[in-house]
Amino acid sequence: MKRLSPLFPLLITGALAGPVHAETGYVTDSCTIPIRRGMSTQYKILNMAPSGTPLQILETNGTEGYTKVKTPEGTVGWILTRYLMDQPAPRDQVTQLEARITTLDEENRGLRG
Repeated sequence: MKRLSPLFPLLITGALAGPVHAETGYVTDSCTIPIRRGMSTQYKILNMAPSGTPLQILETNGTEGYTKVKTPEGTVGWILTRYLMDQPAPRDQVTQLEARITTLDEENRGLRG
């Protein structure tokens, strides 16, 4: 007669446990992008720019996919162009809109009073 593997009870327990209820997670919009000395990952990282950092665009190299930028602190280097947006990060826009709503609510209360 064949002998059962010692792992057999664990396999049966796992199969009978039923479906696992998955939790939902979200990718954060908080990240940092490396600013490099040159147009490749082989170059030294000069600085890390957090998402939402305004960068001055100095030059764009479409064939390499890199853009030369200057940080508010004065660091000049290259980042991958795909990490740039032409408007503030959504997180920053939400903060600005919430402040605007608060101001309008206060003005509205002042007009009613």
